[in-house]
Amino acid sequence: MLWLESDRMGFLIDAVSQKKFEIQRSTVKNERGQNYDNRPYGLIYEKKWAKHYSHKVIRIHGKP
Repeated sequence: MLWLESDRMGFLIDAVSQKKFEIQRSTVKNERGQNYDNRPYGLIYEKKWAKHYSHKVIRIHGKP
């Protein structure tokens, strides 16, 4: 099963290039700007969730 999956994923190597990646990245940045960053209350939910979940950090060996 893993061999079949790796063979299928091997075809994606040529499908993704740095240029195509940058195009998609700029598209996502543009959509985020339109939907969240440039709206009056666009970031309120992002800040709300960050505030609510920032205190639930698991500390390992007493380190902050």
